[in-house]
Amino acid sequence: MVKFLIHKPIAVLMTSLGILILGIYAFGFIPVSLMPDIDVPEITVQVSAENMSARQLEDAVVKWLRSYVEI
Repeated sequence: MVKFLIHKPIAVLMTSLGILILGIYAFGFIPVSLMPDIDVPEITVQVSAENMSARQLEDAVVKWLRSYVEI
């Protein structure tokens, strides 16, 4: 088989070229996405405290939590 390939360089070249052209043609049909559709993860934290208004709760607890959760 190697002798056949050595004695027929044009056949080897044309076969290689044909495979290359078919590969380039097929590459156009492959869907490529740089940013796939994925859901962004979310975290929900609920805080409740008795006998505190919303403003007091935010000042005492929520601001403190945000400082640790934010990246």
